[in-house]
Amino acid sequence: MKKSVYDIVTEQVISLLESGVAPWRKPWQSVSSVPPMNYHSKRPYGGINYFLLSAKFDDPYFLTFKQAREMGGNVIKGEKASIVIFWMWKFYDAEGNEIKDEGKAAKKIPFPRYYNVFNATQIEGIDFHYSPTTELQENEKIKKCEELVGRCDGLKLKKGSSASYSPFLDVVNVPDIVQFSCSEEYYSTLFHELAHWTGHSTRLDRFKKDQGPARFGSENYSKEELIAEMASAFLCHRCQIDLPTIVQNQAAYLSSWIKVLQGDSKLIITAASQAEKAAKFITKEVK
Repeated sequence: MKKSVYDIVTEQVISLLESGVAPWRKPWQSVSSVPPMNYHSKRPYGGINYFLLSAKFDDPYFLTFKQAREMGGNVIKGEKASIVIFWMWKFYDAEGNEIKDEGKAAKKIPFPRYYNVFNATQIEGIDFHYSPTTELQENEKIKKCEELVGRCDGLKLKKGSSASYSPFLDVVNVPDIVQFSCSEEYYSTLFHELAHWTGHSTRLDRFKKDQGPARFGSENYSKEELIAEMASAFLCHRCQIDLPTIVQNQAAYLSSWIKVLQGDSKLIITAASQAEKAAKFITKEVK
């Protein structure tokens, strides 16, 4: 059975959330102040397209496969397209018959369609011009925090357009420190992802080899988010970077997941225990 546009969009949103890209937790800014847009037409993408495209890519420019070819470029082999939603209309007369003439329509019904686009980072052979750019912060690395990160043996840390941890690849992605409002926000976010990193089967084994990834919104997923954010709070306090704004953000984030768990106090207590183990694993206080 062919999937509807609604099904496709829902799956993409859930996929983003399951990979750790949550729209309510983004203390960093993109490197470009330009919104997601079609580089050929210079038309910005709005609505759900803005969310889907900006959540997946830091680069603001997109092209269709045909546009890339027309501009002398090529989509890099193996790259997957992203969808852009647009709306079409069906017109009906007073008797409910579908007609072509909008001027004679008694009723109009919108229905969604989509087409595929590729990000500039997925295209070769085109010299994309970027202007203007976001004024980034001159954040400096904090010695105590860097020492903790340095204790994470075998850590694969990459700069990305979002903060996430992939259990399958065992890789932590986090935006550059200059994209955050302050250094403390950077480390708070990094510690959150490092806490997820401790759950790998070769470490504290919260992510079992014989189990698939926890479904977004499930009890296991919610518990893991509690663990990661509480561990981040523990590590921020240890490094003495628990600023009021960070504490407030952490409290708000924890509150959102506690609501999902419907105030299950026992689950919160066990999550706190796991968070302490994760923090101590990073600080080398336990093996």
